[in-house]
Amino acid sequence: MERVNTTNQKTVRVLIADDSQEDRALFRHILKTFDDFEVVGLTINGADTIAYLNGVTPYDNRNLYVEPDLVLLDFQMPPFTGLDVLRALRHQPRGRKIVLWSDAPDLIHEPSAYRLGASVVCAKPLIRSDLVKILTRAFMAPGPKLSSRHPPEFAGKAVVTQPVKSL
Repeated sequence: MERVNTTNQKTVRVLIADDSQEDRALFRHILKTFDDFEVVGLTINGADTIAYLNGVTPYDNRNLYVEPDLVLLDFQMPPFTGLDVLRALRHQPRGRKIVLWSDAPDLIHEPSAYRLGASVVCAKPLIRSDLVKILTRAFMAPGPKLSSRHPPEFAGKAVVTQPVKSL
């Protein structure tokens, strides 16, 4: 098991918000290899993510759907983008860290993402060591803004939400 410096000693509760089942499974699997991270939720689109983070049906039981300390938020999700999710949550307290990432990070308007509460804006990691760097940056940041778009190591719609059953 590997440790990521989170500047505290408690287990970091993580929500993975991604429309790609493969990415959800991959990041969940990788996070299981860290001592100090626990995946507490998986959401499959922007509306599902907003419902989870607001604690509304079907996510209103916080014993079952735990409030995360960290959200790994995909930018390109239907029906709402990661920026739409941030916008919907902008009035919530900003205690949690949010990593807004994408396979196409150039599509993300970074100033808006940071203004709306993103802690880190970056490309999705291609290898495990890049995920370690992203997580470390999220928790070591002195403020809410960090960009990893350029460093070389980092390459009003209504829907019905349903919780992802397999954790």
